Amino acid sequence: MGLPRWPAGWHDMLQYHFFFEDMFVQARVFLTPSVEEHSLWIFDHATEKLVELLGPGEVMGNDPRLCFLQLDLSDFDSVKKAAKDSMRNSPRKRKDLSSMLGTSKLDALILNAGALNLEKASTKQGLEATMGVCHFGHFLFTALAWPMLSAEARIVPVSSVGHTWTKKGIDFEDLNWEKRDYDAYEAYFQAKLANVYFTKEIGRRCGAKNLKITAVTLSPGFGRSGLYRDFSGWQDYLTSFISEENEKLSINTMRAATDMTLKNGDYLVPKRFGFYGPPVVTPPSDLSEDVNIAKQLWPSAPSASAALDKEMRHVAVFPLSSGALAPSFEGQNQAGSHLEVSGPRLQILDGPGGGHVSLGKDMKVEFKNKNVFSWLPAGQSTDAVIHRPDLELSMTYGGRTRLGRGYSKRYFGHYGPHWGYRFIQSSWLGDKFLWTADATFRLGDGEAKYNYFKLLDSNGQLTQADSRDTYQQVASITPLGEWLHDYKAGETNSRMQLRYCKLRLSCGDDAPLEGYALNERCFGVLG
Repeated sequence: MGLPRWPAGWHDMLQYHFFFEDMFVQARVFLTPSVEEHSLWIFDHATEKLVELLGPGEVMGNDPRLCFLQLDLSDFDSVKKAAKDSMRNSPRKRKDLSSMLGTSKLDALILNAGALNLEKASTKQGLEATMGVCHFGHFLFTALAWPMLSAEARIVPVSSVGHTWTKKGIDFEDLNWEKRDYDAYEAYFQAKLANVYFTKEIGRRCGAKNLKITAVTLSPGFGRSGLYRDFSGWQDYLTSFISEENEKLSINTMRAATDMTLKNGDYLVPKRFGFYGPPVVTPPSDLSEDVNIAKQLWPSAPSASAALDKEMRHVAVFPLSSGALAPSFEGQNQAGSHLEVSGPRLQILDGPGGGHVSLGKDMKVEFKNKNVFSWLPAGQSTDAVIHRPDLELSMTYGGRTRLGRGYSKRYFGHYGPHWGYRFIQSSWLGDKFLWTADATFRLGDGEAKYNYFKLLDSNGQLTQADSRDTYQQVASITPLGEWLHDYKAGETNSRMQLRYCKLRLSCGDDAPLEGYALNERCFGVLG
């Protein structure tokens, strides 16, 4: 989705409530370690109906950014074409990789391809095919894709527990197996060892240049992949019994790509026997820790592949080669100054002055910030709740332009495992704006409870009640429409209820305030 990274275990919710004379619009992005969903719905006063324009189930499907690049790692020409040229069959006729993917940045680059050639084979450029595909092809693609990497990108060369089984390690005097009798398994083990060397050398070079790009490697486990398609009948039969489904093994690669607590050079293996179970950090082979050998595999080193070195002479953008400059990340939303969310249909750009929320070409809401409030809920160490209760709006939808007022909230932090709350999340009461909370979160062995009642007038004057006073004591609501969704994924099991309501707010001896509000209630387990 393009959201900024947050530490492992954090939760993030971003929401917008837009009030117009004849319509209400609600947009939401909800992230937990196991859930990534967004939604957008409207309540039309003319029809008195709530209509979902973007449902949570649409997030991962029909994503126009999902592109398949034709890539043959045994052919450097194909690698260059995949990284630089357009897909021949693409109706969009894009000219480069960033255009095809719909983003100028990559947060993770997973180098997953593997080959186990039972008979000796060569790449188009004459390299032994197992090493050529598993290592050298990946190296060139990484170099070509380097300008697209974000400032804190993660590179994941996928290795294998087989890297610990090589008899002698990489033979730089005979990389192409021209002087030795070809051994398919030894060739594979050495290629997987090269993946670990590549990981560690990337980390070392990035660290030397003070880059925040990191590299982590792993053994995915023993899966039912095409790697073993050339096995004999009895081997194939045995493999079907002792191997895992690939979907179960993908958790190892996903942790390597997304767990930002992992360090440069870390190596993950499945917990049970190195083949099955959840990923754990384990030391790789002693041989893989040799820095000098890792340097020898780098292009321009005396023992590296001459074929790859020839290609790398034309890849001046790769900042980790000798003498090259580190890339500049200026203008890439430094220090969290802007938040950019790009889903298949929902696009959000949000910055200090304002931004916009767009639903493809169907709807665009532009907003300007007026008042911003942030504070620390219990258990947080940075401003984890940000409220903007009086946004100025202009919406283009259905051939009309509407002006209105809005509210936005973002909270992020390490919540859970249990939560429950009820809010008047936002309201429009003429020239006043109300937002309240009555919330409880389970944090570790304790409980975090917080209430608030805040009323903002048109002059920016904020009235607050004591935390023990909640909205139920002073406000009455009449629901007009309801949006209900169950979040069930991983360890998350929560029910979210959003109700668009009429609101009547008692104000002591003054006349009651009347208008509209969003009432939000949620309870469940977060994971």
